[in-house]
Amino acid sequence: MMAKSSNRTTRAHKLTVEALWQIMWPHFLAWAQDQGVGEQELQRLSEEVAQSLDGLGDREQTSNPSELLGKLEEAVKDAHLLELLEQYDKTLSPTDVLVLLTHFTGQLSGELWMRTGTRQERRYVAVHDIQLTPTMQRNILVYHAVTGCDTVSQPSGHGKKTTWKVFQQHGALFDDLGRGTLSESTIRSVEEFFCRIYSPALDETNINDVRYRIFQKGTKNQEKLPPSRKCLEQHTKRAHHQAQVWFQADVPIPEIVAHWKWMVRGCYEETTPTRGIGEAVMSAVAMEKNIVVRSLAVTGVPRSGKCDELLEMFGISAGAVVKAAKEIIQV
Repeated sequence: MMAKSSNRTTRAHKLTVEALWQIMWPHFLAWAQDQGVGEQELQRLSEEVAQSLDGLGDREQTSNPSELLGKLEEAVKDAHLLELLEQYDKTLSPTDVLVLLTHFTGQLSGELWMRTGTRQERRYVAVHDIQLTPTMQRNILVYHAVTGCDTVSQPSGHGKKTTWKVFQQHGALFDDLGRGTLSESTIRSVEEFFCRIYSPALDETNINDVRYRIFQKGTKNQEKLPPSRKCLEQHTKRAHHQAQVWFQADVPIPEIVAHWKWMVRGCYEETTPTRGIGEAVMSAVAMEKNIVVRSLAVTGVPRSGKCDELLEMFGISAGAVVKAAKEIIQV
């Protein structure tokens, strides 16, 4: 049974990486087209990738985009494809990974290294040598979420270099963000942090006052102004949610609770049966034996409404997922 389970796990890894590549590959092709690569060459490269993926079954897999590229580099032999993959790899930000490793390094024993760069220009970062104050170590995940990451926007005109200086002095403002229920006092703490970004010389705590004062000085470009309090509250909620996810990155089945009833309107990426990870997984296992897939998605015209009612209407609520899982078990 152990050998059988191991084989199933290896096969599951291979199918997962194939599904991820089916999602990632179109983005790579779009990028390659922008670089002037012809359609015939892209078709040939796609065939090369399909053949190379067949050889990944016995390797340890990962869902990290840069690591996926590295594994594909080991599998393919086409020099042009390798060159393109290396160029594309430079467009992938490893910052999220580095921040996560920095936060969790205290829970790990021994040295911790992070590999980044390209095949030609590999760099290794000694994560265990990164020295932070206890407050910064505790809140670096929150800082990264608030000041801009892959899922949360950054303060306009203020990158990591500027905000890092504020974080060094006022990192304790993030002590409660990403932990438990988001309170009004925590939102106000984030507001104070933003005030110190846009108005470092003054001890202001009202972002609307800072916005108005900067506007009075002649800054009419909306993008250069601080966000309004209402906009900043939405930004803080998103950062809080992202930080919750990261804080549980070492938990097999994390419990993420969002209280804001967010809904995506008119989005066909992950809510419909096509063009999302569901279709990618079904395509990857289409020719496999003894694998049953049940897809739950929005099959009608998307509309606005209360979250729970919409989930129930389109058959994608928690109860619908449980029902589908039970039906698969009985097959």
